[in-house]
Amino acid sequence: MTDGGSPLGELLATAGQVNNVRRNRADCIRCADDGKRGTVAIYEQAEVARCFRCGWYIYRRQLLRDLGQTIPAETPEQREARRLKKLFEQWRNDRYRGLAGEFCELGRKATIAKSALAYFPMWEMAWDHLAHFYHNEARLSAALDALVFEPGSRWLEEPVTREELSRQWRAHAAA
Repeated sequence: MTDGGSPLGELLATAGQVNNVRRNRADCIRCADDGKRGTVAIYEQAEVARCFRCGWYIYRRQLLRDLGQTIPAETPEQREARRLKKLFEQWRNDRYRGLAGEFCELGRKATIAKSALAYFPMWEMAWDHLAHFYHNEARLSAALDALVFEPGSRWLEEPVTREELSRQWRAHAAA
C-alpha cells in the first residue's frame, strides 16, 4: 500500500464507490441495479480496483486524491525496488518466451518425426529429433513451470516462489 493506511477496499467503501466489500471483491454501484454481485475485483498488490461487468476501474492514488488525502512522494528506495522489479519481470518474460519457443520448436520437430517414422521406421534423423525432444522435455518443462510459479508442477520437486526466483536472479545478475 502506497499510503501505508487503509486497505483499498475500505477506501473504496469510504468514497462510496462500491458496496459490500468482501476481502478482494465488492459490488459495483454502477452495476448494482442488475442484481449482479461481486463484480469489482480489488487488487491490493497492483493498487487497483476493477469492475469486470461495466469496465470501471480506479487506482489507489486516484482514490486518495478524490478523498482529499495526501499522497506521499515515492522514496528513492521505493523507486529502486520498482526499477528492480521491472527488470526482473522483463528478464522473466524474455526467458519464458525463449524457452517456450525452444519447447514449441522441439515439439513440432518431434511431431513431424513421429509422422515420418510411421512410414519410414528406420529413418535415423527422425529418431534423433524424437530423442532430442524427450531428452529436453523435463528440463524445459521444469524451467517454464518455475518461471510461472506453477504450484502443482510434476516437473519440480517443490514449487518456486516469486521471491525465491527474484533472489536467485539478483544473485546471478550481481555475479
